[in-house]
Amino acid sequence: MGSKDTKTKIFGRSFLIRYTLLFVLTSFVVFLWYFLTGRTFIWHADGLTQHYNALIFYGEYLREVLRTVFVEHSLNIPSFSFSIGEGGDILTTLHYYCIGDPLCALSVFFNEGNMYILYCAIVLVRLYSSGLTFSFLCKETGVSGDKGILTGALSYVFCYFAVYNSARHIFFLIPMVLLPLVLAGTERVLRRKSPYVLMASVFLSAISNFYFFYMIVIMTVVYTAVRLVILNGKDLRSYLVPVRDMFFYSLTGLLSAGAVFIPVAFSFLSDGRKSGVNRLRLLYPLDYYLDLPRMLLTPDNLYWMCICFVPPVTFALLYLFSRKGNSKTLKVFAVISLVFMFFPLFGQIFNGMSYMSNRWCFALALLSSYILSVCFGKMTEEKLFFKREALIFSGVLVLLLIVTGNIASPGVIAALLITLIFCLVMAFLPEKKREPRILGNIILGTTVVSLAVSSFYLNSAGGQNYAAEARRPSEIEEYYNDDGLAAQSLLGGESYRYSGAELQWNSALRRGVSSPNYYWTLSNPYCVEFNDSLDLRIYDMFKYDNFDDRTIMTDLSSVLYYIVPEDYGMVPYGYAKEESSVFPGHDIYRNETPLGLCFTSDSVIRRSYWEGLSPVEKEEALLYGVVIPDGSDTSLREITPDLRSFEPEVEFDFDPSTIELDPEGSVKAL
Repeated sequence: MGSKDTKTKIFGRSFLIRYTLLFVLTSFVVFLWYFLTGRTFIWHADGLTQHYNALIFYGEYLREVLRTVFVEHSLNIPSFSFSIGEGGDILTTLHYYCIGDPLCALSVFFNEGNMYILYCAIVLVRLYSSGLTFSFLCKETGVSGDKGILTGALSYVFCYFAVYNSARHIFFLIPMVLLPLVLAGTERVLRRKSPYVLMASVFLSAISNFYFFYMIVIMTVVYTAVRLVILNGKDLRSYLVPVRDMFFYSLTGLLSAGAVFIPVAFSFLSDGRKSGVNRLRLLYPLDYYLDLPRMLLTPDNLYWMCICFVPPVTFALLYLFSRKGNSKTLKVFAVISLVFMFFPLFGQIFNGMSYMSNRWCFALALLSSYILSVCFGKMTEEKLFFKREALIFSGVLVLLLIVTGNIASPGVIAALLITLIFCLVMAFLPEKKREPRILGNIILGTTVVSLAVSSFYLNSAGGQNYAAEARRPSEIEEYYNDDGLAAQSLLGGESYRYSGAELQWNSALRRGVSSPNYYWTLSNPYCVEFNDSLDLRIYDMFKYDNFDDRTIMTDLSSVLYYIVPEDYGMVPYGYAKEESSVFPGHDIYRNETPLGLCFTSDSVIRRSYWEGLSPVEKEEALLYGVVIPDGSDTSLREITPDLRSFEPEVEFDFDPSTIELDPEGSVKAL
């Protein structure tokens, strides 16, 4: 346990200066390949189509809100946009990416041309902040020793989960900042201290990202349960007051975020993805378990299990269990984490009972780095541990890598060399140099070197070349010279949509136009149900585009322009090619009989009748009337349209000698 003076010193000027310098140095070496190749942190897939796209829209949206309030003196704040697919709720669609996160509010000061600067800055600020909140958690739980906390902070800040998502899903860094705060606030409440940290951290978690707030709630419940058992033992009556306080203080923070949290939670619970079937499995495939030794050393993952511990963390975990006097609480948390790792049920629970995904593993990085900070001082005094347990473990690890066939990987070899060198130096350093200060510097230095080597292997062209998936500023500008910009010019403010083939996902969002093209994490369950009822070729419920080029659906969707690659040819019936240079390399087709965004029908079709039709008949029925629920009242004419199907006569020639019929009557080519 740390003394009062030590706790105060952790956030003193000296600590902050050292942490900042170490952060800058480690950031430089970890992200060196991005700097050398002139790349941003914007991923070429979801980064461009969703995260960066949403941030640009959010900046424009905030400027519009400010103009409405301060120029027009009106509180008529937009909540719906036709540029989100065929139309969607702004808050519930974009909360997952940016709305609610305080840092993203700075997008109001940036435009499309320089938004990448803010995007990259958000990554670095979140990483830096996660180190501060980690240090704050150490302070609240009595961890002593600046160097140990600094080493643990670096291990946490630049863990594989963080480095991987810095150039992939940058909002995945949000829980790395908030989880330590929530746990620190929990610790304060359990010790009958001020509840404000807990209330503030719950508020920030709930308003920033519902998906990770859900995970943080589960982790906090587990943390609280373990701490209460450790603190109070079998005295069940002593549990009542802290549980009551935790509940009401957390509820206060949650309700403070209610304006954002409640509609987003409702949207998550009714999301189209939840309608899918996700089979529960007792175990992961065998490859997952066989690859765990490799994933312990190198930046790679299966089912989002991002481990890749630096050697001091690995040996800190080993040291924790090799000494009887070490923290019982940390041992319990470590065992619980192992159970979560080994059984896919927990991956599904943390992912909202959807598919198996271990995106909760940022908590594993927090726990392991915290254990390093706790054991840091004792490890600098240990010699026998590194000569005995550490060397034996290293040998077993090498044997496992050989047996699983992973020993030959360059990343594994590099990580093993660092691990073995660290172990040997800590074991056989001359006695005259075995000072806690020198050994502490070795642990800290090994952490930075290991982070640099694993990141270089992950990002460099000689390794996994992960950095190549991020885009340069010039590539971003070229990417956004897209169909959305062309449609903006073609439509000129008209109340129609555009569609096409091989379009950029969500390109309509930034241009103020509308399109059936949709690719966002949360989707309208009614849209998913409708698409499914028509048997559209949609493989992801949250990702759909052009109604399979079907004429009826394209017309009913009010599409005026159809944009396809040059000489593509396949367009819905009733579209005439136009001579246009608005989008080089593409052909533009115009609907000859377009329907506007608003049109009426004088007839209705009952839902029960419509459900009994085939997908083809359902589509045709929509030409005759609007489908309404069975129990609803209406003064309009109810119809049951005659949709008799027919089989067209098709004439063709073939050479009988080239085919044969099998016993079941199927044709087989010879």
